Amino acid sequence: KEMNVSDIRGVMHSFNGDSEWLKKFLDLGMLVSYSGVASFKKTHEVHDAVRNTPFDSMMVETDAPYLSPEP
Repeated sequence: KEMNVSDIRGVMHSFNGDSEWLKKFLDLGMLVSYSGVASFKKTHEVHDAVRNTPFDSMMVETDAPYLSPEP
């Protein structure tokens, strides 16, 4: 069966990319989830992506204990 890209729904789980990749996923209508890795001090690209993610497209997850926030 053929599908339009607009028919596909999903979540980009544990996103840790930059704002350029974020835009591609958001343009597809996907939700974006962030794990504790987004709290690490040196993940500057992820920090920018979090700031550029609309609240209605964002999910927060723990994946504890594997992707927990920075201690």
